[in-house]
Amino acid sequence: MRSSTPPKIGRMTEEDLHKLFWKYKSLLAEQERNEAFWAATNKNLRIAYEKLDQLAKELQETQEQLVRTERLAVLGQLAGGIGHELRNPLGAIKNAVYFLRMVLEAPEPDVRESLDILEKEIATSERIISSLLDFARPKSPIRQKVNVNEIIQEALSRTEIPDNVSVTSQPCEARQVILADPVQLCQVFMNLMLNAIQAMPQGGQLTTRCEVSDTGYVIVSLADTGVGMSKDDLVRLFEPLFTTKVKGIGLGLVVCKTFVEAHGGMIEVESEKGEGSTFKVRLPLKSE
Repeated sequence: MRSSTPPKIGRMTEEDLHKLFWKYKSLLAEQERNEAFWAATNKNLRIAYEKLDQLAKELQETQEQLVRTERLAVLGQLAGGIGHELRNPLGAIKNAVYFLRMVLEAPEPDVRESLDILEKEIATSERIISSLLDFARPKSPIRQKVNVNEIIQEALSRTEIPDNVSVTSQPCEARQVILADPVQLCQVFMNLMLNAIQAMPQGGQLTTRCEVSDTGYVIVSLADTGVGMSKDDLVRLFEPLFTTKVKGIGLGLVVCKTFVEAHGGMIEVESEKGEGSTFKVRLPLKSE
């Protein structure tokens, strides 16, 4: 029979224990180095991936911007051509309405109503043509000293305010004067006022406010109590040809943004669906 007694293991000397300890410590150090190496490698790979992902997004955005630029260039040429082609026949229609009013001393009510409708639609068409031409060939502002309060009041006087819309104006405390193009600023305010009125088909409150900020800007706010806009509409609000209105071609706000930025300013909007909208035009006190 074989003996079940385990074999005897020789006693380890102090030198053997010392060697075993240092070998074990060497293995631990190597393991730590390997872990540090792979941790650094993973970190570098993660950073490289994030950079590649960011570069891919920037490349896609650049490509989309190039496509938009090409489309806008074509759209600008088309808009300019259409604007000029429409201006002449529209002028002839306008002159014909004026002539009819002169020759018809006492027109029938339905004839008078038709002439009124024609004049109103002609004015709408003229605004669209002006937007087309301003978008196609934006002009640099001809700056002069202007009083902001006076420009706001002029825009109000030239805007048709329905009876069911009340207007409240809060002018700047001082006669705030800036260097700006009065024609372009008046058009900006008129476009924003018209948008506000169209957003209140059932009537409401239009409030204009002028104030001076501590950061060196005149801020003109135009607030309405209309239908408001969704977040999706706000994102696309200043895109050419985007509109939520039945009548309109989606260039009015684009032209406003172009004019304001040409003055070194900016235009902002705050809105909630069903809560109305507020547009803020920021214009620098000092022209660069």
